[in-house]
Amino acid sequence: MYSDYRLQELVQETVAKVFEAAQMQNSTSFNLNSRRKTLSGSFDEEFGQHDDSYEIYDLQRDETFEEEAHLGEGDLARAHWIQLHKTNKQGLIVQNAFIHILTKYKHIRPIWHFGKNIEDSSDEWKTMLYEDFYFRHHCASIQAGLTMVMENKDDSAGMRKLLNEIGAHHFFYDACEPHLDVFEEGIIESMKTVLHGVHSLDEQTEASWRMLLLEIKTYMSEGISIQRNTYLKQCMTGQEIDYIRKRWISVTEFGLLETGRQLCEIALRTYAELLNKYNINMPMPEISKSHENFDDFANLTISAIDLTIKSYRDDCGFSQLTSQLKDFVTTCLVLDVCPPLVRKSVMQGLINTLSKILGEEEMSDVNIQIWSKLYRVLEQAVIANIIDY
Repeated sequence: MYSDYRLQELVQETVAKVFEAAQMQNSTSFNLNSRRKTLSGSFDEEFGQHDDSYEIYDLQRDETFEEEAHLGEGDLARAHWIQLHKTNKQGLIVQNAFIHILTKYKHIRPIWHFGKNIEDSSDEWKTMLYEDFYFRHHCASIQAGLTMVMENKDDSAGMRKLLNEIGAHHFFYDACEPHLDVFEEGIIESMKTVLHGVHSLDEQTEASWRMLLLEIKTYMSEGISIQRNTYLKQCMTGQEIDYIRKRWISVTEFGLLETGRQLCEIALRTYAELLNKYNINMPMPEISKSHENFDDFANLTISAIDLTIKSYRDDCGFSQLTSQLKDFVTTCLVLDVCPPLVRKSVMQGLINTLSKILGEEEMSDVNIQIWSKLYRVLEQAVIANIIDY
């Protein structure tokens, strides 16, 4: 079928981009022509067809798996992964890992196209998700990435650079370090649920998997952090910050507190609408416009944006903003919310409020993009503080 062909094609494109980026950083440390098979070859040869059935089989031990007793602790996960390939269970493990994640951590559903419109009043959404093209493509890419790690695991320096690059790549898909903890949990829970019999996850194999996933998480987190710091330094040009500073004078003259009130009122209303749209039950703490703490909240929010603008330096961009926002994050930290929807809501509030103050003609697509970049800077500085909280 064309959809299966396109799925394989997209996975190969994804892996090729990661390889290319890693090679650019260190062309000698990561050997694509090693005697091990790499994922630049045939997808069908490496993975076989995806198993779309949901039956669980008791699998028979074969010669390769018998050798696990002679392997080091760090190699058990690799041997286990090879066995899952031979029994066509790799794809099912990854798919069920994401089912676990989407079920337990609803607040990260909007990150993915396939997670935005889940109707979980019944379990039918899981069956529908298994047939979703984007879900299958994403899971196949993860499967390919894990195999790539396994096949080149012995080259620790090269793998670190590769995983750094993958982490940097994921930064632009709204991934942050805590998501990797969720992924580790999803993989382990999926194996415990799906695998039975001789290939079930015993204590030693689980320890080996956790060791491997910790290594992946550590190096990908490094990549995300490096890319975040680079983004804060380089994301905005001098011309763009000059544009914002000049327009912010008009906002200051209008009144920062009143600007904050209007922004927060629109943002809170938009957030409630988005929760309903995406069927997510993570409301903000009660803080309506008439609430006694609303002005404090509005003032803190607009002050954080004001601080973001003022923190820019020609030589280092917004790199000092993270430390300057610590008090704001400590005061306003709310854990039980949906971050992707918070971003959409605050951006909606910011753009609508600026349109009223500066005029709608000022909010062209190009200018909206500049203001959006400013908010992403603020968001990333907040995330950096939360990670170190």
